[in-house]
Amino acid sequence: MNQKIIVIVIVVLILYYSLSKANTINPTTMQPLDNNVRGQRNKNPLNIKKGGSSDWLGTEGYDEQGHAIFKSVEYGTRASLKDLQTKISRGVNTISKIVNVWAEANTGNYANYVSSQSGIDKNKVLTFDKETMRKIVYYMAIWESKYKLSKEQYDTAWSML
Repeated sequence: MNQKIIVIVIVVLILYYSLSKANTINPTTMQPLDNNVRGQRNKNPLNIKKGGSSDWLGTEGYDEQGHAIFKSVEYGTRASLKDLQTKISRGVNTISKIVNVWAEANTGNYANYVSSQSGIDKNKVLTFDKETMRKIVYYMAIWESKYKLSKEQYDTAWSML
């Protein structure tokens, strides 16, 4: 009988501890940066380059290939969103069209990857809305720099638009 009470108390304590941690943000949900991957090293998950005649907000410089280096992943993501917003408004408004102007090589596989992973047809005309862009940017970041944006990082970048 005493063993049953001890087991119950232990189970209750474990459950209480687990549930008390469930609503806290775990810093490990943010992907640690890999300095061997350009987009991660530059805090630029989509590997964007200089935008027109002025620097992107949060730019700290440019690497040897002209890719922007940002203060944070959120600034890099924000710049990518601004670039996508401009492209979509100018008629570069499908995954296929975006990837064809975004990437330097392997555009067919890239577009197919983003399309299949996001569930958005690569030839569907896109609207610039938060949830559609979340899917597009998330899978482009994985393709471009093996970076998995957290919800918090994306939401922060979106709020800076």
